[in-house]
Amino acid sequence: MRSPFRRVAYVLAGTGFGGAERIACTLAYCAAQSGLQTLVEAAPHTREGLAELELSTPAEEQELAEWCRAARQRVRDFRPDLVHVHLATPSMFVAGLRVAGDFSTLVTFHMLPEQGWPLDRLTGLPSRFHVFSNLWLRRRLSANVVGRTHFEHLSRFLPRSKFSWVENGIPMSLTPANDVAVWPGDGRRLLVVGRLVEAKGHLRLLRVLAHPNLMQYPWHLVVVGDGSAKGRFQAAAQELGLQERVSWVGAVPASRWYRAADLVLAPSLLESFGLVPLEAAAMGVPVVLSRIPGHMETFAEVPESFLSFQESEWVNDLEPLLSQPMRLQQLRGAQSGIGRRASTEALWARYKDLYSTLGA
Repeated sequence: MRSPFRRVAYVLAGTGFGGAERIACTLAYCAAQSGLQTLVEAAPHTREGLAELELSTPAEEQELAEWCRAARQRVRDFRPDLVHVHLATPSMFVAGLRVAGDFSTLVTFHMLPEQGWPLDRLTGLPSRFHVFSNLWLRRRLSANVVGRTHFEHLSRFLPRSKFSWVENGIPMSLTPANDVAVWPGDGRRLLVVGRLVEAKGHLRLLRVLAHPNLMQYPWHLVVVGDGSAKGRFQAAAQELGLQERVSWVGAVPASRWYRAADLVLAPSLLESFGLVPLEAAAMGVPVVLSRIPGHMETFAEVPESFLSFQESEWVNDLEPLLSQPMRLQQLRGAQSGIGRRASTEALWARYKDLYSTLGA
């Protein structure tokens, strides 16, 4: 379906360059390749990944309020048919709206808390107040979420005409297809990708991997990502005797590590939509996941993908995957359909359909 918009401004109102920002950049890239005129505005601390995706932004401001003022003027000069704001956290909602100004605006929430909403970074008021009041009152504002759970949550507070659900997909790879990492250890190649924060579940994964039943097998874990809890996680790995079994490679493009991995582990405590498991499946790497709504929604058709509810049972879940190569091949085959559905092309097609609905 052809987009009714010819000029789209993509606003990355984030606090870092993560999954939400990669999705936004992917859509901006696809839009430009489809013949649309695009502008990319990126908040401070969200600009480091743009060059690798062959995108640029005129933004140079280092303070959030300063960026909002300057970006708002640049968007006004661009005169878009649509401003597409991407939020990894609702705490940046007001910043995104200020940049969008009075133009028709679509806000994509990549993560929404069901409770404990953060304060807005600009106003200091509860972000939930800003989100609901603006979606109720602003006529040219609509929203979408990337998880069915969040869609059902918003349905309790807002009319369905104000928001939609768009199934997520994988962003473009930041590395060429022939770039394959050299694994830093021997045995089964295990991979975990994500910010080094408590919610990603690294600590419980380390505790499980340190179990004697799993330590008897040769394996080496690579951790891709960085974050505030890195020092604490590294100390825990050392206390558990895993210092020779775990490599911390930092916040680098994960694609080259996916290509070399035997198994991806996704132990998160909270996700709105499991982007890492999707990327793994799309690249043909088997993945096992924690049983949280964001994961179960996406991989429901392959129940053998899930770790047990009880962390104490994870050892029994993982041992066959470490000891029996055939189990990995079977899991990879079962997840192949999920990977095809999550392709970048499918993601762009879904958003083109949403643009068409908004422009009708």
